[in-house]
Amino acid sequence: MALRKEDYETIYGAKAEHWVIQSINMNDSYGYGDITLVGYVDEDAYLNGKASIETKKVKVSYSNGYEENFSKKALQKRSSANIYELAYNYIKENNDFFKDATDC
Repeated sequence: MALRKEDYETIYGAKAEHWVIQSINMNDSYGYGDITLVGYVDEDAYLNGKASIETKKVKVSYSNGYEENFSKKALQKRSSANIYELAYNYIKENNDFFKDATDC
C-alpha cells in the first residue's frame, strides 16, 4: 500500500507523487507517536530502488486520535489490525498535506 499525491512539487522542482511509510513509532506508555513517510518521483522510481526525494512526519497524540487508533486497547479490539493500513487511513483522515491523497 502507498499513497498517491498529485501536483506536489518539492523545493528542488521535482514532483513527489508516490508516498510510502518508512517507519511507525508508537509509545503506548505516553500516548504519542509518529509515522514517517518518504516520497518518490513516482511508483516506478520506488519499485526500481531509486532514492526517496522527501520525508514527511505525521505526529499522533492523545489530542489527535492516538487512543482511538493506535493504543494497545484499540488494536486489541480489531481482529485483523494491520498497523500499516491503520496508519495510511489515519494519515488520509487527519493530515492536511495528505487529505487529498489516494491509495495506490
